[in-house]
Amino acid sequence: ATTGAPSGAAASIARAIEAAAPDGAPVVAPVVAIDPLAGAGSPRRWLAARGEPLDVIVSVIAEPWSPTGAALASVEHHRAAAARLGEAGVHVVWLELWQAGAAEVAAAADAARAVFPHVALWRGDTSRRWGSIAIVASRAPLRLHREDAATAALAALYVGDWPARRSPSPSSDDRPRLAHGATARRLDRATLTAARLVAYYRDVLAPLPRRDEVYVATSGAAPWSASAAFTAQLGAAGADGEP
Repeated sequence: ATTGAPSGAAASIARAIEAAAPDGAPVVAPVVAIDPLAGAGSPRRWLAARGEPLDVIVSVIAEPWSPTGAALASVEHHRAAAARLGEAGVHVVWLELWQAGAAEVAAAADAARAVFPHVALWRGDTSRRWGSIAIVASRAPLRLHREDAATAALAALYVGDWPARRSPSPSSDDRPRLAHGATARRLDRATLTAARLVAYYRDVLAPLPRRDEVYVATSGAAPWSASAAFTAQLGAAGADGEP
Protein backbone atom coordinates (compact mmCIF):
# COMPACT_ATOMS: atom_id res chain seq x y z
CA ALA A 1 0.00 0.00 0.00
CA THR A 2 1.25 3.46 -0.77
CA THR A 3 0.11 6.92 0.20
CA GLY A 4 0.26 10.03 -1.92
CA ALA A 5 -0.05 9.93 -5.68
CA PRO A 6 -0.07 6.28 -6.79
CA SER A 7 1.21 5.30 -10.21
CA GLY A 8 -0.39 3.79 -13.29
CA ALA A 9 -4.10 3.06 -13.28
CA ALA A 10 -4.45 4.07 -9.64
CA ALA A 11 -3.04 7.50 -10.42
CA SER A 12 -5.39 8.04 -13.35
CA ILE A 13 -8.50 7.16 -11.35
CA ALA A 14 -7.28 9.26 -8.42
CA ARG A 15 -7.09 12.28 -10.71
CA ALA A 16 -10.47 11.34 -12.10
CA ILE A 17 -12.09 11.24 -8.70
CA GLU A 18 -10.48 14.54 -7.76
CA ALA A 19 -12.31 16.02 -10.73
CA ALA A 20 -15.50 14.24 -9.68
CA ALA A 21 -15.59 15.05 -5.97
CA PRO A 22 -19.24 15.31 -4.83
CA ASP A 23 -20.55 18.88 -4.94
CA GLY A 24 -17.26 20.09 -6.35
CA ALA A 25 -15.40 19.70 -3.05
CA PRO A 26 -11.63 19.49 -3.57
CA VAL A 27 -9.82 16.33 -2.59
CA VAL A 28 -7.63 17.36 0.36
CA ALA A 29 -7.23 14.17 2.38
CA PRO A 30 -4.76 11.45 1.34
CA VAL A 31 -5.26 9.25 -1.69
CA VAL A 32 -4.37 5.66 -0.87
CA ALA A 33 -3.71 2.83 -3.33
CA ILE A 34 -3.91 -0.75 -2.09
CA ASP A 35 -2.10 -3.52 -3.93
CA PRO A 36 -1.91 -6.82 -2.01
CA LEU A 37 1.03 -7.91 -4.14
CA ALA A 38 3.15 -4.98 -2.92
CA GLY A 39 3.74 -6.43 0.53
CA ALA A 40 1.14 -4.42 2.38
CA GLY A 41 0.00 -7.31 4.56
CA SER A 42 -3.71 -7.38 5.34
CA PRO A 43 -5.36 -4.39 3.60
CA ARG A 44 -8.17 -4.36 6.15
CA ARG A 45 -5.83 -4.22 9.12
CA TRP A 46 -3.83 -1.55 7.35
CA LEU A 47 -6.95 0.53 6.74
CA ALA A 48 -8.15 0.07 10.30
CA ALA A 49 -4.83 1.37 11.62
CA ARG A 50 -5.11 4.67 9.75
CA GLY A 51 -6.42 7.47 11.90
CA GLU A 52 -7.28 10.21 9.43
CA PRO A 53 -10.27 10.05 7.10
CA LEU A 54 -9.48 9.35 3.46
CA ASP A 55 -11.00 10.87 0.34
CA VAL A 56 -9.98 8.16 -2.12
CA ILE A 57 -9.08 4.50 -1.64
CA VAL A 58 -7.98 2.65 -4.78
CA SER A 59 -7.91 -1.15 -4.59
CA VAL A 60 -6.03 -2.74 -7.49
CA ILE A 61 -6.84 -6.39 -8.17
CA ALA A 62 -3.84 -7.88 -9.94
CA GLU A 63 -4.92 -11.54 -9.73
CA PRO A 64 -8.68 -11.95 -9.17
CA TRP A 65 -8.35 -15.73 -8.93
CA SER A 66 -6.17 -15.42 -5.82
CA PRO A 67 -7.89 -15.16 -2.42
CA THR A 68 -5.83 -12.09 -1.57
CA GLY A 69 -6.64 -10.27 -4.79
CA ALA A 70 -10.32 -11.21 -4.85
CA ALA A 71 -10.72 -10.08 -1.23
CA LEU A 72 -10.31 -6.48 -2.43
CA ALA A 73 -13.68 -6.77 -4.16
CA SER A 74 -15.51 -8.38 -1.24
CA VAL A 75 -18.35 -6.96 0.82
CA GLU A 76 -16.08 -7.02 3.86
CA HIS A 77 -13.35 -5.00 2.17
CA HIS A 78 -15.87 -2.39 1.06
CA ARG A 79 -17.05 -2.11 4.67
CA ALA A 80 -13.47 -1.62 5.82
CA ALA A 81 -12.97 1.06 3.18
CA ALA A 82 -16.24 2.80 4.06
CA ALA A 83 -15.18 2.99 7.70
CA ARG A 84 -12.07 4.97 6.72
CA LEU A 85 -13.62 7.25 4.11
CA GLY A 86 -14.90 10.72 4.77
CA GLU A 87 -18.48 11.59 3.87
CA ALA A 88 -17.43 12.56 0.34
CA GLY A 89 -14.97 9.67 0.04
CA VAL A 90 -14.75 7.23 -2.83
CA HIS A 91 -13.65 3.60 -3.01
CA VAL A 92 -12.39 2.49 -6.43
CA VAL A 93 -11.82 -1.16 -7.31
CA TRP A 94 -9.90 -1.86 -10.52
CA LEU A 95 -10.64 -5.11 -12.35
CA GLU A 96 -9.03 -6.29 -15.58
CA LEU A 97 -11.69 -7.46 -18.03
CA TRP A 98 -9.29 -9.88 -19.69
CA GLN A 99 -9.11 -11.73 -16.34
CA ALA A 100 -12.85 -12.00 -15.70
CA GLY A 101 -16.23 -12.79 -17.18
CA ALA A 102 -19.60 -11.08 -16.84
CA ALA A 103 -20.50 -12.96 -13.64
CA GLU A 104 -17.24 -11.89 -11.99
CA VAL A 105 -17.77 -8.20 -12.76
CA ALA A 106 -21.30 -8.53 -11.38
CA ALA A 107 -20.01 -10.20 -8.20
CA ALA A 108 -17.54 -7.35 -7.65
CA ALA A 109 -20.09 -4.62 -8.43
CA ASP A 110 -22.79 -6.25 -6.28
CA ALA A 111 -20.33 -6.34 -3.37
CA ALA A 112 -19.80 -2.59 -3.69
CA ARG A 113 -23.55 -1.99 -3.96
CA ALA A 114 -24.14 -3.99 -0.77
CA VAL A 115 -22.23 -1.31 1.17
CA PHE A 116 -22.43 1.94 -0.83
CA PRO A 117 -25.64 3.53 -2.14
CA HIS A 118 -23.97 4.73 -5.34
CA VAL A 119 -21.85 2.55 -7.63
CA ALA A 120 -20.76 3.50 -11.13
CA LEU A 121 -18.68 1.71 -13.74
CA TRP A 122 -15.93 3.52 -15.65
CA ARG A 123 -13.62 2.11 -18.30
CA GLY A 124 -9.91 2.61 -17.91
CA ASP A 125 -9.63 2.56 -21.71
CA THR A 126 -11.47 1.09 -24.69
CA SER A 127 -9.05 -1.72 -25.43
CA ARG A 128 -10.71 -4.88 -26.69
CA ARG A 129 -7.93 -7.22 -25.58
CA TRP A 130 -6.44 -5.72 -22.39
CA GLY A 131 -9.33 -3.60 -21.18
CA SER A 132 -9.96 -2.63 -17.58
CA ILE A 133 -12.96 -1.37 -15.62
CA ALA A 134 -13.25 0.66 -12.43
CA ILE A 135 -16.01 0.01 -9.91
CA VAL A 136 -16.46 3.40 -8.25
CA ALA A 137 -18.40 3.34 -4.97
CA SER A 138 -19.50 6.39 -3.00
CA ARG A 139 -22.13 7.71 -0.62
CA ALA A 140 -23.20 10.41 -3.07
CA PRO A 141 -23.42 10.35 -6.87
CA LEU A 142 -20.32 11.69 -8.58
CA ARG A 143 -20.20 14.50 -11.09
CA LEU A 144 -17.27 15.82 -13.10
CA HIS A 145 -16.72 19.50 -12.41
CA ARG A 146 -13.49 20.48 -14.13
CA GLU A 147 -13.74 22.11 -17.54
CA ASP A 148 -10.70 20.85 -19.41
CA ALA A 149 -9.82 18.36 -22.13
CA ALA A 150 -8.70 15.68 -19.66
CA THR A 151 -12.05 15.74 -17.85
CA ALA A 152 -13.94 15.59 -21.14
CA ALA A 153 -11.87 12.53 -22.08
CA LEU A 154 -12.68 10.97 -18.73
CA ALA A 155 -16.40 11.56 -19.23
CA ALA A 156 -16.17 9.54 -22.43
CA LEU A 157 -15.24 6.48 -20.31
CA TYR A 158 -18.34 6.58 -18.08
CA VAL A 159 -20.23 3.32 -18.58
CA GLY A 160 -23.23 3.70 -16.30
CA ASP A 161 -24.56 3.19 -12.78
CA TRP A 162 -24.76 -0.25 -11.20
CA PRO A 163 -28.21 -0.67 -9.62
CA ALA A 164 -29.28 -2.62 -6.59
CA ARG A 165 -30.29 -5.84 -8.33
CA ARG A 166 -33.26 -7.95 -7.26
CA SER A 167 -31.08 -11.07 -6.97
CA PRO A 168 -27.54 -9.87 -6.32
CA SER A 169 -24.54 -12.20 -6.16
CA PRO A 170 -21.91 -10.26 -4.18
CA SER A 171 -18.46 -11.66 -3.63
CA SER A 172 -17.69 -12.07 0.08
CA ASP A 173 -15.33 -13.85 2.42
CA ASP A 174 -17.61 -16.84 2.84
CA ARG A 175 -18.68 -16.83 -0.82
CA PRO A 176 -15.65 -15.68 -2.86
CA ARG A 177 -17.49 -15.63 -6.17
CA LEU A 178 -14.87 -13.47 -7.83
CA ALA A 179 -11.98 -15.84 -7.03
CA HIS A 180 -13.93 -18.95 -7.99
CA GLY A 181 -15.24 -17.44 -11.21
CA ALA A 182 -11.94 -15.91 -12.25
CA THR A 183 -10.25 -19.28 -11.73
CA ALA A 184 -12.77 -20.89 -14.07
CA ARG A 185 -12.36 -18.10 -16.65
CA ARG A 186 -8.61 -18.52 -16.45
CA LEU A 187 -9.03 -22.19 -17.38
CA ASP A 188 -11.70 -21.86 -20.07
CA ARG A 189 -10.36 -18.50 -21.36
CA ALA A 190 -13.91 -17.14 -21.55
CA THR A 191 -12.92 -13.66 -20.43
CA LEU A 192 -14.26 -10.31 -21.60
CA THR A 193 -12.08 -9.69 -24.63
CA ALA A 194 -12.74 -9.20 -28.34
CA ALA A 195 -16.16 -10.56 -29.39
CA ARG A 196 -17.14 -11.41 -25.79
CA LEU A 197 -16.49 -7.83 -24.74
CA VAL A 198 -18.67 -6.50 -27.55
CA ALA A 199 -21.48 -8.89 -26.54
CA TYR A 200 -21.04 -7.86 -22.88
CA TYR A 201 -21.49 -4.22 -23.86
CA ARG A 202 -24.65 -4.95 -25.76
CA ASP A 203 -26.25 -7.48 -23.42
CA VAL A 204 -25.21 -6.32 -19.94
CA LEU A 205 -23.84 -2.79 -19.98
CA ALA A 206 -26.23 -1.20 -22.49
CA PRO A 207 -29.31 -1.55 -20.21
CA LEU A 208 -27.58 0.15 -17.25
CA PRO A 209 -29.00 3.52 -16.18
CA ARG A 210 -26.89 6.57 -17.02
CA ARG A 211 -26.86 10.14 -15.72
CA ASP A 212 -26.29 13.02 -18.11
CA GLU A 213 -25.46 15.19 -15.10
CA VAL A 214 -22.25 13.20 -14.57
CA TYR A 215 -20.57 15.80 -16.79
CA VAL A 216 -21.61 19.23 -17.98
CA ALA A 217 -19.74 20.33 -21.10
CA THR A 218 -17.87 23.60 -21.15
CA SER A 219 -19.69 26.78 -22.12
CA GLY A 220 -20.41 26.91 -25.83
CA ALA A 221 -19.79 23.19 -26.35
CA ALA A 222 -22.46 20.78 -27.50
CA PRO A 223 -24.43 19.19 -24.61
CA TRP A 224 -22.81 16.03 -23.32
CA SER A 225 -24.81 12.80 -23.45
CA ALA A 226 -24.00 9.76 -21.32
CA SER A 227 -25.75 7.50 -23.83
CA ALA A 228 -23.74 8.95 -26.71
CA ALA A 229 -20.52 8.42 -24.75
CA PHE A 230 -21.46 4.81 -24.13
CA THR A 231 -22.34 4.24 -27.78
CA ALA A 232 -18.93 5.59 -28.74
CA GLN A 233 -17.31 3.09 -26.39
CA LEU A 234 -19.20 0.28 -28.06
CA GLY A 235 -18.03 1.52 -31.43
CA ALA A 236 -14.45 1.59 -30.16
CA ALA A 237 -14.90 -2.02 -29.06
CA GLY A 238 -15.36 -2.92 -32.70
CA ALA A 239 -18.34 -4.58 -34.31
CA ASP A 240 -16.15 -7.41 -35.59
CA GLY A 241 -14.79 -8.17 -32.12
CA GLU A 242 -11.22 -8.20 -33.36
CA PRO A 243 -8.44 -6.56 -31.32
